Amino acid sequence: MLTIPFQKAKLAVVLLVLSNVRYSATSYCTQTENSITSMMLRQYVFKTFHAPTSLGCLVACEEDVRCQSFNYIINQDICELNNRTKEARPEHFIFDVNRYYYGMVRKRVPLGSISELPAKSCREIKASEGQHAVSGSYWIELIHLGKVIYAECDMDAEDTDECSGGNHTCDRDRATCTNTIGSYKCACKYGYDGDGETCIMHCARRLPQPGQNDMWKNRLLKIVQQSGFTRKNHHGLLIKVRLSFFSLECLNYQAITTQSGRKNTYVTITAICDDHLFGWHRFEAATGNKMPTSCVPSDRCNTHATGWLNGDHPTVAEGLVTRQVCFSYYDCCSWSINIQVRNCGDFFIDNFTGTTPEHPCHLRYCSTD
Repeated sequence: MLTIPFQKAKLAVVLLVLSNVRYSATSYCTQTENSITSMMLRQYVFKTFHAPTSLGCLVACEEDVRCQSFNYIINQDICELNNRTKEARPEHFIFDVNRYYYGMVRKRVPLGSISELPAKSCREIKASEGQHAVSGSYWIELIHLGKVIYAECDMDAEDTDECSGGNHTCDRDRATCTNTIGSYKCACKYGYDGDGETCIMHCARRLPQPGQNDMWKNRLLKIVQQSGFTRKNHHGLLIKVRLSFFSLECLNYQAITTQSGRKNTYVTITAICDDHLFGWHRFEAATGNKMPTSCVPSDRCNTHATGWLNGDHPTVAEGLVTRQVCFSYYDCCSWSINIQVRNCGDFFIDNFTGTTPEHPCHLRYCSTD
C-alpha cells in the first residue's frame, strides 16, 4: 500500500481548499487568487495566528483591510498575514519549503488607498497595482518623519509630491514649496528674505520726510539705529533692514504676566512644571522682562530644576536666533533644550517647546528684570 508523508498529504488538502476558493473568485473578478508552494513573503508579516486549515487564513485576510497576502506554515498550522504582495516587494519573495504563499485579489484593498495601509513610495504603489495605478492622491508613510501623509503621486515619473503632502522643510507660512522630480524647492514669498526654509520679513522703504508721522519716524529710526545703521544723511536714503518690529511673532505672542514665583530670586514653595508651555511668549509686568543669562540655583522660580538662557540675548540686527536653555538641578546644566529668541526692539520674546522629553518635570523657565 502506497503511503503519502503527512506533510505532503496536508499540502494536497490545502491546495484542494484553495482551488475551490480560486474557482469561486472567478465570478467576482477577471483575475483569481493564486497560491505558490515553497515560497513566502518575508518582513511584511503584521499578524500571526494558529489555523487548522488555510481557509481560516483566507477569512481573516478578507476581514482585515491591511491584508494583501498571507503565508501558511504547513507543518505548524500557522497563518502569517502580510500587508504587501509579492508584486509590491519581489525582493522579499523567497523560497521556503515549509510554507506556501497566497496572494489576495478578491476584497483586497489597493495599496495606499487608505490611511491604515500606507505605501512607502509611489513606485511601490505602481508595482503593487500595475495598470490600475493612476496618478492621484495616496497615503504615503514617511518613515524618517514617523508619520503618514496624503500626497500626490505622479505614476509616470513614480514621484511623490512632497509639497502637497507636507513632507518638506519650507517655512510653512512665509515660503512656497515647488515639487521637483525626487525632491522640492523652497522660495520665500514676496516681502520676505531667506533660504526658503527660514524666511524673515524685510522692509525697504524711504524714511518719512520732515513733518510726517513723527511717532512712526522715531520708531523706525530707533529700530534702524539698533540694527547698526546711523541717521547720517537719512533724508531720501533707501534703507533695507530686516526689522524684527515687523516680524509676525513680535505681534503675535502670549504675555506671561502672573508672577507665580517665576523670578530667579523666588525660593520654591510649590514646584511648578513648564512641560505645557509652547509657542511665542513674552515676560512682562510682575515676571520681569527676560530670562536670566547666568546659572540659577535649583529650587528657585517655584520649581526644582531652574531654566536659564545659556548665552546672550540677541540684538535686533541678529534677528531670530537659537539659544540653549539649561535647567539647573544636580549642576548648572543637568538638562537642556534649544529655544528660539528674538529681540523685538523694546522687548524679547521666546519660542518655548515645553521641557526636555527625557525629564519633563519639575522643570521651569525662570525670569528676571
